[in-house]
Amino acid sequence: MKQDISSIVTNNGGKISFHGKSVISSVTFCGSEYSFPEGMELSGEIAKSAGDFIVNATVSGKVSTLCARCGKPVTEDFSFEMQETLVKDKASCANDDAIVFTGNEIDLGALALDSFFVNTSSRYLCNEECKGLCPVCGINLNEKECDCTTQASDPRFDILNNLEF
Repeated sequence: MKQDISSIVTNNGGKISFHGKSVISSVTFCGSEYSFPEGMELSGEIAKSAGDFIVNATVSGKVSTLCARCGKPVTEDFSFEMQETLVKDKASCANDDAIVFTGNEIDLGALALDSFFVNTSSRYLCNEECKGLCPVCGINLNEKECDCTTQASDPRFDILNNLEF
């Protein structure tokens, strides 16, 4: 979702309101795949202040990924507040976190996606009691028990097993 800001580029104190949906199919981040089946809903405003463009928005939607413990598909709602400072010239800005852009459009979808990973969980679970996978045989421990010995021993410490307390 791109927003044209040409009406406030030369108007210090000018504001533009926006509301819309950013269509994002899927993204890989830190080794996990995330999809947004309904896109991201964005609502907020862009204000020009002393050469900076301040984006304030509410971002919401549904994210689909895999459970961090057992690998089953998970879909959860999310909502967060986003505030970003954008500038056309980094040299004229004292804010080290400001994002530099060119032209008269701001890609709100890209900003929302970046903010998603900062503002939401990076690990999603199918439920809080998820037991995950057996580290030996790989069976889903939520569905079935296994007889594996999960306590791996280092042969250098086997002598300690003979100690009596």
